[in-house]
Amino acid sequence: LNDKNIAIYTLSTSAGKRAKTAIETLYPGVSVGLNSDKVCSDRLKNLSGSADYFLFAWKSSSHQAFYCIKEHLGREPLYVAGKGTASILNALKTHLES
Repeated sequence: LNDKNIAIYTLSTSAGKRAKTAIETLYPGVSVGLNSDKVCSDRLKNLSGSADYFLFAWKSSSHQAFYCIKEHLGREPLYVAGKGTASILNALKTHLES
C-alpha cells in the first residue's frame, strides 16, 4: 500500500481516528484521509476523487454523503460491516486478502 491513498468515511469520528492511526502504523507510506461530513462538501468530493481505497462505514453515515461518494469515486466503495474501528480495519484487510 506504499504511496496509496485510503479514505475513511464514518460519522463515528473516534472510530475513524483510531482506524486512521492503525492503518498508518500497519502500512507505512500510506496516506489516510478521514471524513464525517453529512453533505456533499468539496472536501468529501476531493477525498472521493483521490482515493485508491474508500472505506465506507454505511451504518454510521448520511444518505447525502453516500451518493456524493459514489458519484465522485466512480466505483463502489469498500463497505464496512459495522460502526467501529475493528470493522473498518477488517474491511480493508478482507479486501486486500481477496
